[in-house]
Amino acid sequence: MNIKDFLNNSYKLNHSIQAKKEILNTIEENISITTDTSLLKKLKDEHKKLKNAINDEIRTQMKAIELIEKVEDAILRSVLEYKYICCLNVEAIADKLHYSTRHIVRMHSKAVEELKKYYKSA
Repeated sequence: MNIKDFLNNSYKLNHSIQAKKEILNTIEENISITTDTSLLKKLKDEHKKLKNAINDEIRTQMKAIELIEKVEDAILRSVLEYKYICCLNVEAIADKLHYSTRHIVRMHSKAVEELKKYYKSA
């Protein structure tokens, strides 16, 4: 897996975590209203599985966060954090950082290049 695949995986994990949180909320609502004991057991088992899956995904995502933190330049680090952790697109990042989208793309490339030296040892 190259650095871009690694970072894109973090991006995907963020979406997966958010989806699982929504499912957890639904299960919790159903647990609070059901009176069927066999259904309640199934809901609680599924709730536990989802929480464990979320924990595993968060652990994996933390590796990306730790890698991104190694980028010394604060702006370059912010570009990576906004893109891969906060799941913002280039336009939103440009708006937040007050740069053009073209400049954000250039900074992103530079930041990814900088991360390559750390990724091999990660």
